Amino acid sequence: MKFQKGNATDGMFWRYEPPGPKAAGWLASDAPNTFCMGPVGSAKTTTGARKCYEIARRQHPSTKDGVRKARIIALRMNYRQMHRSLLPSVLKMY
Repeated sequence: MKFQKGNATDGMFWRYEPPGPKAAGWLASDAPNTFCMGPVGSAKTTTGARKCYEIARRQHPSTKDGVRKARIIALRMNYRQMHRSLLPSVLKMY
């Protein structure tokens, strides 16, 4: 898996190559509801964050304020799991 932060001026926030065919398929899916399950360390969080970025990037800017708006949800069994697993990973990426 290749992951490196870019900057806003190079036209891409992240340069990201999915770690395998399953992650690539999930990332490329345009279905309104998608899900990803897999073992620990299989890049689910990283690929999911990239998918959120891609969904927001594909939105057309609002005619009112020019902002791209998207609604995205990440689920865990409870808030404690979210706080211990997903939140630290997302904060490390940003």
